[in-house]
Amino acid sequence: MALPNLRRIFSSSRTDDQERAVSRRAFFRFCTFLTSFVLIALLSSPKRRRSIGF
Repeated sequence: MALPNLRRIFSSSRTDDQERAVSRRAFFRFCTFLTSFVLIALLSSPKRRRSIGF
């Protein structure tokens, strides 16, 4: 039994502009998550903290 493609179901209920807005929002949230992850990783290590000047 094949499962339905959820992305296709949800994208068919939106206009192209709404779909672009959702994609952009998801992309920027993902970039924010990655940036915060890197900053936390850099600041959590004392050795790295000294090398970047904190």
